[in-house]
Amino acid sequence: DAHLQHVNPNAHLNAWVPLDASYKQYRYPPGLDIRGQVPQDASALLSAARHDDSTIDTAQGWVRRLNHAGIRAQLDAYQDRALAYIQAQKP
Repeated sequence: DAHLQHVNPNAHLNAWVPLDASYKQYRYPPGLDIRGQVPQDASALLSAARHDDSTIDTAQGWVRRLNHAGIRAQLDAYQDRALAYIQAQKP
């Protein structure tokens, strides 16, 4: 029965406040400085990319007969160094 309920003396202070239950506050740590801590040696990469018969035309912006195996070896070595750095920072 409604007339048997206890009357709340603070009922006038109550109000419905809709809340978004999915809202959360997050803290994001700073990212890793991979570029600064694991720099890529551009001159070593360029040296590895050249064959004795490579042709580079800087005026027209093209190259011919690059050493793909040398490029791959340089990039694989860089990937290994970057991965080792990441694992050391965030095991």
